[in-house]
Amino acid sequence: MSSHHCFDQLQKLIDSTNCLESLKFSSWSESDMLTPIALRTREISRVHLRGYDHYFTDEDCFRLSQSSLGKSCRILFIKVQTRSNIIELINSLPNLQSLICQSKDDYWQFNITAMKDPFIQWLNENLNKHNCSIKRDLRYKHSIRIWIDI
Repeated sequence: MSSHHCFDQLQKLIDSTNCLESLKFSSWSESDMLTPIALRTREISRVHLRGYDHYFTDEDCFRLSQSSLGKSCRILFIKVQTRSNIIELINSLPNLQSLICQSKDDYWQFNITAMKDPFIQWLNENLNKHNCSIKRDLRYKHSIRIWIDI
């Protein structure tokens, strides 16, 4: 079955639902990895894109922010190329309340304490205009949890 046919079937299924709370993409081929963010849906509050074996680039994040899926998203799970992508997503997704992310440029090590975590410090400094709570996941140390007070 072609990936285009699968996407069409998924699109029909989503379009026919009255209420869809959560959507998780676990695996897509490299060439189709952006297809899910073009979905035309009314509202999906929880979007899980971290299952990809792909880190979203500047362009990918921009496309997500312009999609109806991105605009309606309240909780987003995602892997990004750089920490600046985190800032851009928070600034461009109007309904975002929680971002659970991994960044390729996060070089966390076991000997780093929460008080001296340079990645968390950088996020705090660059998200100072937002009322955010930023924590490293206790179980998955390469994941960052950001709660945004909107």
